[in-house]
Amino acid sequence: MDIGEDKRKKRYLRHYVDGDWIESEGGTRHVVISPATEEPTSEVTPGTAVDLAKAVIGDFA
Repeated sequence: MDIGEDKRKKRYLRHYVDGDWIESEGGTRHVVISPATEEPTSEVTPGTAVDLAKAVIGDFA
């Protein structure tokens, strides 16, 4: 399922880490469905273990 071209629907496809927006390592996307309307409302990229490590460990690795 895709949220299409509707500009009112939000896409959250990057993660904010250490002051920068970074791409997710996973590359998968999930559509969020409104329980009230059962329509797609946004699209998100879930974080992976690698994304978590970047956020927690950062440049210390």
